[in-house]
Amino acid sequence: TAYPNPYSTEVNFNMKSSVAGRGSLTLYDLLGRKVATVFEGDLTAGSETKATYSLGGAKRQVLIYVFAVGDKTVQGKLIPGEY
Repeated sequence: TAYPNPYSTEVNFNMKSSVAGRGSLTLYDLLGRKVATVFEGDLTAGSETKATYSLGGAKRQVLIYVFAVGDKTVQGKLIPGEY
């Protein structure tokens, strides 16, 4: 899950995988350009991992997040809110 969404200057992520393995959480802009890697590391099945990403005002835009573990991926959209 990603919250708050719409976001202002910071987004929190709660990642929980049903399988163990190497995972990553990456942000992309709407043109598919990588904006940031928020998390990269080993995940334990059933455990929750938290990460926070801070954005400056100039970088606020619609973003796509992709959470990947092994061959499984989940994606979602982050919408900028008001300052």
